[in-house]
Amino acid sequence: MTRHQVILSCCDLVLGASRRQLLGGVFSDAHTLLDYACKHIRVINSSELSITICSDEFSKAVNRRTRGKDVATDVISLTAERNFEDFEDVLTAGKYFEPSHYSLVSQEEIESEEASYEESDLTSSWFNDKWQCNDSLVLGDIVISLETSERQSLLPRDEVRVLMVHGILHLFGYDHEKGQKEFEEMMSLEKKTLHNLGWRGFGLCQTSEQ
Repeated sequence: MTRHQVILSCCDLVLGASRRQLLGGVFSDAHTLLDYACKHIRVINSSELSITICSDEFSKAVNRRTRGKDVATDVISLTAERNFEDFEDVLTAGKYFEPSHYSLVSQEEIESEEASYEESDLTSSWFNDKWQCNDSLVLGDIVISLETSERQSLLPRDEVRVLMVHGILHLFGYDHEKGQKEFEEMMSLEKKTLHNLGWRGFGLCQTSEQ
């Protein structure tokens, strides 16, 4: 039996009605992508994927802590085995650990059209529970700056879809920065995945090449 779980969270964002609606779509898209990827890219029966939708400021903090780059970026992939402690350090530092800045979004909330993004009390035990999935492969986190996505495209949901595809391929071991062969392989997979899911766009690799 296959079982794939998505944990969607948001950090350091003001959530108006349009962004709430967007996050509802992102949650659905993330499930669609994860199901597809675990069948057609890497055969995985049970998995868990975390997606954090955040501000530029939070993206910059994560990028600085995990990659040594003091700049906000559109998407960062954090593998469970390599990046978790660094991500936890950022998340628990200062204001990001305050309930007013970080919220977990339950499946019940996100599936409702009038989802209420209640800020939840977040304690360190959440980090332990998150990674203790008995029979599931914990893929890691995809951190996406919604503010950057909104600047880069007039259709932020399409942009987030492109970024999620890019992010999950990194979590599956693909790396366009290793060389030309790896770049072309990942670019091809991005295009194929977006096409097969019926999503707009050609992928982040092709965009960066232009």
